[in-house]
Amino acid sequence: MLVAGTGHLGHEIHRVRAAQQPAQPQRHPPRGRGAEDRSVGGHPIGRRRRLVIDDVVDAPGPLLNGGDRGLGRVLDVDETKDPGAVAEDRALLLAGLLLGLVAEWLALPGQSLFQAGGDLAAGLALIGCGLAAWSSRPESRVGALLTLTGFAWFCGTFAGSDIAAVTALGAAMLTFHRGVLFHAIVTYPGGRLSGGWLTVAVVALGYAYAVVVPVAQDNVATIVMVSLVLAATGVGYLRAAVPAWYGHRGSLRDPEPRCAQRRRRWPSD
Repeated sequence: MLVAGTGHLGHEIHRVRAAQQPAQPQRHPPRGRGAEDRSVGGHPIGRRRRLVIDDVVDAPGPLLNGGDRGLGRVLDVDETKDPGAVAEDRALLLAGLLLGLVAEWLALPGQSLFQAGGDLAAGLALIGCGLAAWSSRPESRVGALLTLTGFAWFCGTFAGSDIAAVTALGAAMLTFHRGVLFHAIVTYPGGRLSGGWLTVAVVALGYAYAVVVPVAQDNVATIVMVSLVLAATGVGYLRAAVPAWYGHRGSLRDPEPRCAQRRRRWPSD
């Protein structure tokens, strides 16, 4: 019995056997472009002269995890803080501490040591939290506002001094820290007056309330002012949350239940 095309059939059998055999590992596997292969301006970047990035904001993982075989282009990321910014934070914290100690010492005749310690701790807490927020998010003004609130707090403490000029300064600044604090709360997280006319009106009214000490010391006026701050803060939160929720759900009318989303994502067998 003769079979035509036996030579061609033999070539096909060898081809199938070669496809079924596992591929042999290469002696020199290909690798990505390493540091020595990259260049800037025609000059290669060696391993000893590595490119350092000072500030990377929201960079994706593959961009930063680019070793010799990775696809990234950033060789090193310097995550250390700016020495100048750290020195400024320490100087501001030290200045706040000194101001608080002087204010509490001058106001000591009108208060006890326990009251002075509590007042000092409150002011330092405001300054410390403000500097921490300012350092972590320098693009936001909330940290600066909280820091200013702490300094204004100590300036109001001078009202308890026996020195006439110092007492006058403290009396004028007695409740000014409330206006700055209201400003930080209403404009959180950016610290800017970009929330519409209601935000601007409440912040301006808060400063006017804080400057007039008799009004700030009135309980009814304080309750009204705090209510306005809470209302403006709630409106700002809804303005930021509702569009994001609307875009996530797709439509406010007839939203798809979560159980339907799970069934759609994980169909049953």
